[in-house]
Amino acid sequence: NFWVDPLTSLAQWEHPIVTAVKEDFDGSEFLPAGWQIHSQGNGWFLTTDGSSASWTIPAWDSRYACSNDDRGGSGNNGCCDYLVTPALDLRESGDFRLFFDSYFDGAYGEQATVELSDDGGNTWFVIRALDPNPAGWEIIDIGLSAFSGPGGAYPVWIAFHADDNGEWASGWAVDNIVIANGLADPLDYYLFLDGAF
Repeated sequence: NFWVDPLTSLAQWEHPIVTAVKEDFDGSEFLPAGWQIHSQGNGWFLTTDGSSASWTIPAWDSRYACSNDDRGGSGNNGCCDYLVTPALDLRESGDFRLFFDSYFDGAYGEQATVELSDDGGNTWFVIRALDPNPAGWEIIDIGLSAFSGPGGAYPVWIAFHADDNGEWASGWAVDNIVIANGLADPLDYYLFLDGAF
């Protein structure tokens, strides 16, 4: 068997892929190197099953990052659960995009936003507020061209901000976070084997 990573596919020679982040949370460490968690309550954690009594996350095939306000109970302050990427340099390409798998149902007032900081996390501004999708996991694709390219700020950080909005709310789960200037189309793959395509 031969698996072709979509971020390094031979089909991309005419358009080199530049990858700033590629994280699937499947390593052995509690949190991948350079990543940060900030919270005034229970915060984000890595798990293969982040469900709780009143909030069920659909089955997933690997470990993922999760903020579960329900699990913390009514006393958990889930206003400010931030999962933050390592410092990023997005100046190398003008068309970076953020791709990730997400489960967010918005139950009980939960909010989920993707935010960016260019001052080390002192201030954050919202890039995208997610719409609830209780049907299941979905792939989110967010353009970062407004923050990338030669004129972009450096360094920048991107955060996944789960907010219970002052209520006993649900949560948010994310996985397979990629920041790159594109993904290869599987229809364009070429395999060179034994001297021939």
